Amino acid sequence: MTKRILIVDDSPIELKLTANLLSQAGYEVLTATGGASALTLARENQPDLVLLDLNMPQMDGYETCRRLKEEEATRAIPVILYSVRDQIVDVLRGLEVGAEDFIVKGTRRDELLARVHRALYGPPRGERESPPLDLSALDEALAFPEAEPIAHLLEEAFHRHVRPCLSMLFGVHPTFLLIERALRQAAKRAPLLASSEQGASSAALFDSRGIRNAATAEVLEAFKTFAAELALVTAKLAHTRIYGLRELDELSRAFKHLLQTFSEQLHALRASRSSENARESSHLVASIESASPSAFPSAFTFFLDAEGKVRNLDEDMARALGYEKAELLGAPLASLLNAITFNDKPHPCIEIGCLPSAKGTHTFYVRDNGIGIEAKDRERIFHVFQRLHPEEEFPGRGMGLAFCKRIIEAHGGHIWVESEPGAGSTFYFTLPGALPPQESSATLSQKEQEGRSPNIPIERMHEALPAP
Repeated sequence: MTKRILIVDDSPIELKLTANLLSQAGYEVLTATGGASALTLARENQPDLVLLDLNMPQMDGYETCRRLKEEEATRAIPVILYSVRDQIVDVLRGLEVGAEDFIVKGTRRDELLARVHRALYGPPRGERESPPLDLSALDEALAFPEAEPIAHLLEEAFHRHVRPCLSMLFGVHPTFLLIERALRQAAKRAPLLASSEQGASSAALFDSRGIRNAATAEVLEAFKTFAAELALVTAKLAHTRIYGLRELDELSRAFKHLLQTFSEQLHALRASRSSENARESSHLVASIESASPSAFPSAFTFFLDAEGKVRNLDEDMARALGYEKAELLGAPLASLLNAITFNDKPHPCIEIGCLPSAKGTHTFYVRDNGIGIEAKDRERIFHVFQRLHPEEEFPGRGMGLAFCKRIIEAHGGHIWVESEPGAGSTFYFTLPGALPPQESSATLSQKEQEGRSPNIPIERMHEALPAP
């Protein structure tokens, strides 16, 4: 029986081209030029698939898809969103409202037809699927009497292996969105998981108050629920990408390393607990954190609350700064209040981190959950006196990012931003590593020395800046 496809696009040219392509491939085609008419046609004709343009006036593709999935009569119809935009945040938002796939306009004819065929008939026979996530090895912790240390071990292992893996594959901001979505969905079935709506930082997987009175079995089950949800949404995202199966393999390996690290830390925790029963569990977790090397270099991170004080941070980060973790908790970092100002959330949160280094370069980031930035404004914000909002709405002079840009570029680095309105922003900047021995200052010619930017103490950085 011929499959019927409803194509929705407000561009007459795009609509005609796509309709001709699918008609020539043997499909029956219906067309609509807007979301409202698409909903009516879908109810009346029950197509086998809806190919839905993302950017349409009045009712965009997200809203149209959401309504199709809400209605009983159209809920089972698979939806493919297609758009000129190809940002991961766009794909994630599409998956969030129920779309089965996401295709970028301009995709080759054979690829488009293959994706349509997959949505209608499922994956081709013989196609390799990612193996299911098996976390049964965590059950060795069931006999441990206290749940809180187990929760800490799971969080440490997750942030040591899985989160850096996702960041390397998709980027820091998309990884935050992936984890946040997985937590939100999993928390409906596992209340022990952390909730961003309650102000939990993105470093927390568990509700710190809930796990105090929980059983170890409940903590393990909550983590398995979260991990399964994360694997599910990552698999959906990966299926829209060219190298999706390889990315899923990387994630699978990261979880295997998590299990190995968790097992080693659990054994060390049991040994430490038996010899020092009076020692607090948080100190025990810190003492065994280095029991296993990570498959991916750990991304140093710490988190600030609405007052600019450190709420949480990695043990590795604390040691790198020359402190114990407890000494830094609650410490103010007032210089980052540029990030807290532009935040309309009831529980603003700032994450600062260092990504695994490329050769000779270090990449740092500052992420917030604030108001976000439109794509058209992402370059303008780095110019002096450029503001996107009235001063009475968000105070400031529009100089902070411009100064940051000058400082970073004066030291041979680069700064940029990834953002989505309403979903927060992630600012990245790079700095070159130390000079290799053969290029030390003692061997550089005078001409080379003159061409290099001086190493200026951070407290005197403003003196080196050119006048605005």
